[in-house]
Amino acid sequence: MPYQVKHLMSRLSQPVTTRPEELIKDVVARMIQYNFSQLPVFDSRTRQFYLITNDSIIKAFFSFGVNVKETPLTVANAMSKVNRLYREDDDLFEIMEGIRDRGAALIVGDSNELLHIVTSYDTTEYFRRKSEDLMYARDIEDTLKRYITTRFKNPDGSIDEQARQKLTDELASPNRIKKAQFEMGLQHYLKLLTNSVGEVEKTLIDQAFGNFLRGSQVTTVSQEVTRGNNDAGTLIEQTDSSIKEPKDEIIESYNTSSILLQRFETALSDYLKKYLATVAKLNPDRVKEAFDKVSGGREKPLNFLKDLNLNNYIDMFLNEKCWELYKSVFTTNQNEIRNMLEGVRTTRNKLAHFREEEITELEQSQLKTCVEWLDTHKSLLDAHLEKRFERDKKEEFSN
Repeated sequence: MPYQVKHLMSRLSQPVTTRPEELIKDVVARMIQYNFSQLPVFDSRTRQFYLITNDSIIKAFFSFGVNVKETPLTVANAMSKVNRLYREDDDLFEIMEGIRDRGAALIVGDSNELLHIVTSYDTTEYFRRKSEDLMYARDIEDTLKRYITTRFKNPDGSIDEQARQKLTDELASPNRIKKAQFEMGLQHYLKLLTNSVGEVEKTLIDQAFGNFLRGSQVTTVSQEVTRGNNDAGTLIEQTDSSIKEPKDEIIESYNTSSILLQRFETALSDYLKKYLATVAKLNPDRVKEAFDKVSGGREKPLNFLKDLNLNNYIDMFLNEKCWELYKSVFTTNQNEIRNMLEGVRTTRNKLAHFREEEITELEQSQLKTCVEWLDTHKSLLDAHLEKRFERDKKEEFSN
């Protein structure tokens, strides 16, 4: 179950209790001191738990015709029996039903010892903090989108969608492909050549997959690679012209599938070159068929606003093409900002996987700090960009 009582227990203080023989007036003083509306009562003789509440005290005073200062009444005269106890691994929503009925729920350990008392305030505060943290994380992601989009803003206020998509394809698209998918596509290509499935070299797979993620080389496919004799009886045709020098700039293509296919070709060529100890041309049709096994036949490019995750936005935000604009406004460097954003990502992942109890006060503080920092500098960035547009316009007019 995703929500358990133990998720909120880390933030609860040790329970304040009373005994059946204690005077009610002393209990009232303690409840006022701690601002509590109820206290758990443990009867050591019967090993039974009870609750004494504001409501039960008022009813006792009225029934016995006494007042709080003069009464000799003890807790035993105003307490009510607790029929159900809860444990740390119980469903949080079940305990909320108990709180609704009794105003509080008692959490006990394996030996029936009292661990905590949970009230409606505790559950409300738990979900408030969780919602607040999620909203902070969402706000950070949305603000990063606005920062990145600002980098592609034209003087007339429009957005250069093509340039933004280009950066999206380059930085985010390869991350959709998992190593298992890549290996399946490579094996499919080998099967098309030899009509059988052979063992693949794991070390070479790792290297080729690394090339695929980095996109370090671009190659053009032409003819088929074969290993020894196959069903077509063709031999390996060697060529050194199919491998080009590594490119650091963004691949000149705006189609996500095209970029991934191009990278797959390069990685496949690299694998076969090492596996066969030769450089060879590839069969484009069979490469495309094998790539469909990798990509799942996806042809649609990633949507910048909908398809990326926080890690993608962090990479785009800190990419040199965006940093060129930000560095005029930020007084911190890329590594320092990445440290903060990676911390945010870690906290966000804990929230997404129901590990709220692992989130520290410092991590929560970091979320809020990041929200405020991004918001402050976004205003500065917008002002800087407007001044730059005005300066460029004046220079253009003077020329």
